[in-house]
Amino acid sequence: MRRNDDTPIDWRESCVTPPQAVDLVVGGLSAGEIGIFLNFTPSGRSWLALSIAAAVAGGLPVAAGPSHAAISAPKKIGSVLLVSAYNTPQHVHQSIFLFAHWLRRQYASAKLPAPSGWDPKNLASHLHVVSLRVPQPLIVPGPKHDEWITGPGETWLRRAADGARLTLLDPIWHDFDEHDPVAMAALINVLHHIADKTGTAFLLTNQAVSPLPRGLALLAERSSWVLSLHPMTPKIAEHFKIQESDRRRWLRLSENKGTPTTRPDRWLYLDTKGAISYANPATATSKPIAGKLPHPTKP
Repeated sequence: MRRNDDTPIDWRESCVTPPQAVDLVVGGLSAGEIGIFLNFTPSGRSWLALSIAAAVAGGLPVAAGPSHAAISAPKKIGSVLLVSAYNTPQHVHQSIFLFAHWLRRQYASAKLPAPSGWDPKNLASHLHVVSLRVPQPLIVPGPKHDEWITGPGETWLRRAADGARLTLLDPIWHDFDEHDPVAMAALINVLHHIADKTGTAFLLTNQAVSPLPRGLALLAERSSWVLSLHPMTPKIAEHFKIQESDRRRWLRLSENKGTPTTRPDRWLYLDTKGAISYANPATATSKPIAGKLPHPTKP
């Protein structure tokens, strides 16, 4: 549905006509909308971004553990555009290599609901990854004071996202202070415009601190789905009898905003190679053991 400045809603008709079913892309993110993943921890952002991208491209659960997953597998698969900003192609290659190896281990242990003979390479038909070392700005300062206009990056992103069910920007790129709500509002408008033109849903990742800068808080407010990842606090670690040396490996995933399918907080465990899986701190003595991942230079 295209956005308009003024869309009248028929009250009488709305009272008697059932609404259309929400087309969920992943988690609580619906088609054509914007979601944001705020990471309050030093690591884990890009790993979860890869896992979410693979979920939509292949119908896989996100960060599956022994009995549950951080986010259930989507009901519908589709094309995914994963844009890795600021990283080198070599770094992105390494991340994909390690993630694919983890997926194979999950598949071999029957933690992934995939058909016989499945391999992570099969995701290539729906998953498109682009490395943008120096991305072009989506908005730039305008001729007037405190004005922002569409930048050259909008054209590239609109063309690249055309036909994608999900476009994942890891991280969202911009050249302004995240405390600036005017600039952030302009960026949001550009993304909504692209979503309207292409039909894609956007998921934006961003490192975050508390309290959120004003601009970033505005982005979260105008997003339809907000995920956040937080470290386990010392008080909670003490409750679960988790040693301080291991506490920082336990991460709390929250859905702060979303559709009625929003789930309660859940715990994830970060192993020594950066892999993240659903886990239960109440059974910390049997927490996931870091699988031995191969060195990136030795496929």
